[in-house]
Amino acid sequence: HQGGKVKGGSILLKKDNVTPEGLKGDPTVPDVRASFFIVPTDILEALHREFSALAGERSSSGILYRTGYRCGQTVTAKMNFQLDDDGMLGDALTNLWIEIGLGRISSILPTDEGALKIVSEESTEARSMGIVHKKVCDITTGYLAGTASALTGHDFVCEETRCFSNGAEQCEYILRRKA
Repeated sequence: HQGGKVKGGSILLKKDNVTPEGLKGDPTVPDVRASFFIVPTDILEALHREFSALAGERSSSGILYRTGYRCGQTVTAKMNFQLDDDGMLGDALTNLWIEIGLGRISSILPTDEGALKIVSEESTEARSMGIVHKKVCDITTGYLAGTASALTGHDFVCEETRCFSNGAEQCEYILRRKA
């Protein structure tokens, strides 16, 4: 890698050779650029602390949820991936969640009310906060709802029912269509 140029096979790739349709001269290579950045997990704790200090605990929770929702919606839309069958939502979330980096989903089961019960043994958000004797996965629940909404075209909401940061072994979320 030298000064913005990448050698690939027999051609030299430059930033200005990439268009929204793909690589100039190669229509088989789609544009997969997405605007995002990687942050350390302790930024999650800092966001919780800063928003609580600025807006209060209750408002902070809503702001973090909305932030997660928009992130989930936007990242999923950038992947240009949508489900034709809502019955595949659990499988799609499990596979996408690995890539997103907010933890690992250990199970997704349908509830009697038509929602999905999602269990995460390793919520990145809860682990970054530690044991604080309250539920903290606001960004995570928002992200799940935003991702589900983008995947299906329907509005979803997500609520945390159990949290590692509140002393539970794992985090548990209920994802359902917005009434």
